[in-house]
Amino acid sequence: MYARRHARIRTGLLIVLVWVSLHGCAAEGQWRRALEAGDQAMREGRWDEAQQALFKAQQQALQLEPDHDGPYMAASVDRLCHFFYRRGRYAEAEEQCRRGLEIREQRVGLSHPDTATSLTHLANVLQVQQQYVQAEGLLKRVLMIRTEVLGAGNPDTANTWVQLGDLYRETGKSDLARDAYQRALAPLEKMLGSEHPRVADVLNMVGEMHLAVAAYDQARPSLQRALTIREKALGPNHLAVASTLNNFGMVLMAEGQYESAESVHQRVLEIVEFHKGTQDPAVAASLSNLARVYELQGLYSKSELLHRQALDIREKALGASHPQVARTLSSLADVVVAEGRLAEAQDQYKRAIRIYESAKGQYQAAHAKTLKNYAALLKRRQQPEEAARLEQQASALLAQIGKNPADKVAAGPE
Repeated sequence: MYARRHARIRTGLLIVLVWVSLHGCAAEGQWRRALEAGDQAMREGRWDEAQQALFKAQQQALQLEPDHDGPYMAASVDRLCHFFYRRGRYAEAEEQCRRGLEIREQRVGLSHPDTATSLTHLANVLQVQQQYVQAEGLLKRVLMIRTEVLGAGNPDTANTWVQLGDLYRETGKSDLARDAYQRALAPLEKMLGSEHPRVADVLNMVGEMHLAVAAYDQARPSLQRALTIREKALGPNHLAVASTLNNFGMVLMAEGQYESAESVHQRVLEIVEFHKGTQDPAVAASLSNLARVYELQGLYSKSELLHRQALDIREKALGASHPQVARTLSSLADVVVAEGRLAEAQDQYKRAIRIYESAKGQYQAAHAKTLKNYAALLKRRQQPEEAARLEQQASALLAQIGKNPADKVAAGPE
């Protein structure tokens, strides 16, 4: 009797174990399908469906992991972090990223590659919110983990150098950005080959950082090599080719090779218009750069025409009070001053300044440049006191740029 009872107990336990196993497999399948559905909906831009599917995946993870701290939950919150990031809901993205990081640190440790991945996600969210110091610290921690665990030549390590370079570029730290990009080049070339588009991407950024500090001789070879790779790999009319051509045109402009710069910027404009149409803000940027070439050659009527075209595009696409509209107004005013129409230029400067003031602390460098140029105009119109006041205001703005480093490049080429 005891043996039969024991056998029944063992059979019952076995049935329970099989049921639990099957139930777990079913739950895992539901979790995986919900996650895949969320990914697919995100790729297709069906955002409401994506959110519903990802929240469903998170609920399935709760059933699979009652303690809420396993790999299913970690993967679920990673997807939600990505979803909220894509939708511009950064506070919610940060909450999910921090939760995912906490799970991974507890489950796999502080120095695991999966922890590094979670740190990278959080750094991206912080960077887009301009929390640069915190983002930099996280990326440096990622570098340490990946260098020690995966090696300096690992592609993930190289990509982290690129991300750190992007952060430095965004904050106007051109030298640090250039160094970071250069650290990424060798492992990327070894992994992908010297003519891969990803290598060209980094070369283009190295050249752009040289350009930002007026190191034109050093910018030229990086940009020429990037251009050669991109034209061969992507075709002569790709937008990435236009990006490198734009940077190369800036080098030519700075070196005084205006005819060559004009030809390059005209080609950029043709490529961008082909891909974007004639009314896209990217076209306005190309028009502004070509207008600057004409201005430097003293061809003010041509320059003015292009600036007005760029202004019209930006006002329609971005709104009359957008800082890029102010930037175009300021550039237009510079040309109008050169043509001797001071009263008209004064109105344009004043409108640009009002827009910058409403931007509440953004675009300080461009704002300061406009103030200084307007002050120079007022001196010509015998208004020295107002000019002095504007110059003081410009100096105060420039002094604040260290507190808002992302604006250091705001007055540079487009």
